[in-house]
Amino acid sequence: MTPDQYQRAKSIFLDVCDLPGPDSARAARISELAAGDEAVRDQAMRLLASDQHGKPDSAGETIRRGLQELLVTSPQAHTNERHGQNLPETIGQYRILRAIGAGGMGDVYEAQQETPRRSVAIKLMRSGIASDALVRRFRREVEFIGRLSHPGIAQVYEAGIATIGNARVPFFAMEFVSGQPLTTFARESQLTVSEKLALFATVCDTVQYAHQQGVIHRDLKPANILVESGHHQTRPSGTSAPPPDTRTTGDSTTSSCPRGFRTKVLDFGIARAVEPDTASATIATEAGQIIGTIPYMSPEQIGGRSADIDTRTDVYALGVILFELLTARLPHATEGLSLLDAARLKSESAPNRLSTFDPNLRGDLDSIAAKALESEKQRRYASASELAQDVRRYLSNEPVTARPATAFYHLRKFARRNRAVVAAAALAFLILVAGVITTALQARAAFRERDIAVRKTQVAEDVSELLLRTFTVATPKGTPGREPRLIDAVDRIEADAKDDTRAMNPEVKAVVLNIIGILHRERGSFDKAEKNFTTALEIRRRVLAPGDPNLADSLNNMGLLRKRQERYAEAATFYQEAVDLQRHSTLPDDSRLARNIYNLASAYIAAGNIAQAKPLLDESLVMHLKLVGEKNELIAYHLSSKAKIAMAESRWQDAESLAAQALEMYRATVGTIHPSFATALCDQGVILAHSNPAAGIPALAQADAIAHQVFTVDPLHPTLKSIRQKLITVLREAGRESDAARLEADPAATLQPHVPDTATPTR
Repeated sequence: MTPDQYQRAKSIFLDVCDLPGPDSARAARISELAAGDEAVRDQAMRLLASDQHGKPDSAGETIRRGLQELLVTSPQAHTNERHGQNLPETIGQYRILRAIGAGGMGDVYEAQQETPRRSVAIKLMRSGIASDALVRRFRREVEFIGRLSHPGIAQVYEAGIATIGNARVPFFAMEFVSGQPLTTFARESQLTVSEKLALFATVCDTVQYAHQQGVIHRDLKPANILVESGHHQTRPSGTSAPPPDTRTTGDSTTSSCPRGFRTKVLDFGIARAVEPDTASATIATEAGQIIGTIPYMSPEQIGGRSADIDTRTDVYALGVILFELLTARLPHATEGLSLLDAARLKSESAPNRLSTFDPNLRGDLDSIAAKALESEKQRRYASASELAQDVRRYLSNEPVTARPATAFYHLRKFARRNRAVVAAAALAFLILVAGVITTALQARAAFRERDIAVRKTQVAEDVSELLLRTFTVATPKGTPGREPRLIDAVDRIEADAKDDTRAMNPEVKAVVLNIIGILHRERGSFDKAEKNFTTALEIRRRVLAPGDPNLADSLNNMGLLRKRQERYAEAATFYQEAVDLQRHSTLPDDSRLARNIYNLASAYIAAGNIAQAKPLLDESLVMHLKLVGEKNELIAYHLSSKAKIAMAESRWQDAESLAAQALEMYRATVGTIHPSFATALCDQGVILAHSNPAAGIPALAQADAIAHQVFTVDPLHPTLKSIRQKLITVLREAGRESDAARLEADPAATLQPHVPDTATPTR
């Protein structure tokens, strides 16, 4: 059923629910008004049946008398005029000051109570909508809030019937508060991530309290979670934002909020009891009605499976709120979708990851949000308190339950809590290599199947154990005082991985050989790199599923190697296979796919196949802008590649402009003493030398000097060799044969003796 069909069914129900006569007459009238639409007719009949079978439930002593009066009030007695047009100066002991907003069922007013003297919010049931079912829902909101006594929930003072004109209208009076929705407050107050999380944890505490009192909210969203500072308090549920000079009374303090901020969870208008078979659950939402706010609704709620709704439904909504609080985005793009399409999207598609929108949120926070947003409620946090506890564990640098409890993970958490101790004891190269391994293994969290997750966790443990065992003996016995070298440790790891007498897990061996291959490739030892990459790729083709992202990684590494070897056609073949694998994988990874599309484009550029490179480079740029933003080294890569395309098409002015942009981007993101900056300077020199060889010499000479700082001279690194050769060529074109001959004869010599050592910025 579409939302339009439901609204039509509801209108028909409201037209016939109060008709006199037997049930058959009302049913006949529904069939007539539905005009052959069976879905609309069936929904209207369900609403009518629910309206006829609703029963009262008990309330707290404070509001019991008002609720009883609500029960005996006939809906036919309600006026069809808007309350605001004939509003009296007083309602009971309350003096009405102004209208401040409207909720789903009622209009809300600010009022003054004389004894005790305080500001209150009066919520009147909206005229013209009353039926027995809606009166029950209005009464249920009062009953649920009345049973909740918590500083994070607005307090109900009284419920009853107000006489307005000739009509008797249900109302309730509650604590008057003013403030801003959670996400708005966080944005305008410029809260840090830690402050947002601390505030969010207090909201979870309030929701947990409601659950313990037997109440499921079912409509949690930022608009229903208001935040106040020490000087401004929150407004009642369903109201618009108050003017800046609004003042409040009442205690709304919650614990553990940052900077003295306080939160209120509001609007229990569609709440239901935790236990559906209790007496209070008999006042139910109309039969078959799907009610709530689509982006924040769990799959079971949006699918209309009322029997499946429990406290974990609110946990899902909290997960959406956490996602929006940290990224200003929603985990599912439901805007513009019908109810049916939104339900299908939430049930069948995994939500976006936090790190998709902000790479800084990768890791524990990504896992916390993903667990709260599981489509299968059995895999979510079991309670709001469990979610709050994991958030607070993250804030305390303690292991979170959403991540696999591996030894290496616990060790890393310990290191964060005890930085000084660990820093004094750790070797720099151990942290470097362990960081590479950790990053590679964390990427495997994309696998959602439990059996795959368990297998990947074991691989991580085995690789970590191998590294730790190797690096603990970095200085051989019998050579006291010898400084350990990274390459010695690398050689030992490689020997262990290739020792056939060791019963090493093949996946572990592939991970190790892949990393060793990367180290050799970056040192310019292409033959050693190829042996390791080839073996790793053979293992992964044999033991991994075709869609496994790690297989694409091996293909990518082989492509990078072939490109460095200037075997561009072979490089493109490996890249194309990696791209095809990831485009059709059931385990998508946008960052890997974007990387491999770029690499494929760069191979085509190097091979001179510009027509095939252009669309791939554009696609990659769009993906990377979404993943990392505009100011990032990866965007500089794309600018450099676009400059190369402009050179190939003889658009030299465009090439010069693009190369300059790339150079400034590298300067801002990685600094000047960096391989990427040296390569970009070289490109700029070649472009400038096209029309005037002498004009390109300064940039090429500086690129050559930087390359001597960042690459090995003995053996001569291929990138340094390439830059040096371009400089020699341009020197000869400019008539500087003696300088060219000197550089050609002595690889260690440079044209300019010194390049200022600009510090690399922290990324």
